[in-house]
Amino acid sequence: MWTQIMVLPAIFLLSLACANYSISGWVDTASSTWFTANGQRFWDWCFFYVFGGYMVEDLIVFRLGPMLLLHHIGCLAGLMFAFVVCPAGWPYFSAGAVAFEFGSALLNLYCLYPHSRYVLWAYASSMTCSNAAAGLCCAAMVLSQPSAAIGAKAFSATLTGTFILLRQKTCNDYVRKHRRAARARRKEGGGGHQRRRRWLSLPWRRAPSAACKST
Repeated sequence: MWTQIMVLPAIFLLSLACANYSISGWVDTASSTWFTANGQRFWDWCFFYVFGGYMVEDLIVFRLGPMLLLHHIGCLAGLMFAFVVCPAGWPYFSAGAVAFEFGSALLNLYCLYPHSRYVLWAYASSMTCSNAAAGLCCAAMVLSQPSAAIGAKAFSATLTGTFILLRQKTCNDYVRKHRRAARARRKEGGGGHQRRRRWLSLPWRRAPSAACKST
């Protein structure tokens, strides 16, 4: 989780700083050269290795389900596409990946505390915002490259759009599941109070009170 919320954002900011905080300058550098003598693309390579290694580690160490397996393969495909095939879009890919991973970090936190209402809403809001931010990054990547091939743009938009839809659907499912569980707990608690009130109102429970009043 720390890689998602600290390491990747820090590398992204360092890459942006190397371009004097200019996205257009970063795009020009990324699209024109793989290596620079002044180390201007050093942090781009760091992001490539850290993000790619993060995905590969999960594939090797953990037994992932079908959806997570497809997710990681999609992430690696997007990483290679942005870095090798369409390098001018690398800054936008990096920003979108940081946005996606921040939402995923809050999902990890929710999995640790699934019964916390506050963690649930933090996860739901951050996931929704991260999906929106990643969508904007993808749109900027596509629109900023009028000369790019139609197939490249379609691949980028399709992959990002699929991720957004699946992530948001999963988020909405967790919210609905949490709400159903909360309603069930309230009903169970309410039923217990009603049973207690009925038991207290039985005749033999009222008898001592009546006897006291008669004396």
